Amino acid sequence: MPINQEMHFHDLRHTHETWLVEEKVPRVLRLERLGHERKDVDDDYSHVTDVMIARMLAALQHRWEIGGGWSWDRQSGLKVA
Repeated sequence: MPINQEMHFHDLRHTHETWLVEEKVPRVLRLERLGHERKDVDDDYSHVTDVMIARMLAALQHRWEIGGGWSWDRQSGLKVA
């Protein structure tokens, strides 16, 4: 499959964040994984655990194995479910 010329490297970061949200990965882990600062008071009282990481990695591995759950329409360049 050819590389989509309309897709940019930063789009992968957005896709990754979307997958994490869809998999209900805790906010504190999403912030850490993407290198974002913790800004809310709630962020100070929660911590990343080994269980959170293991669940996230299992979910991402599953997505990888099934192809991510979506693909690009070559004609329009849009995501198709």
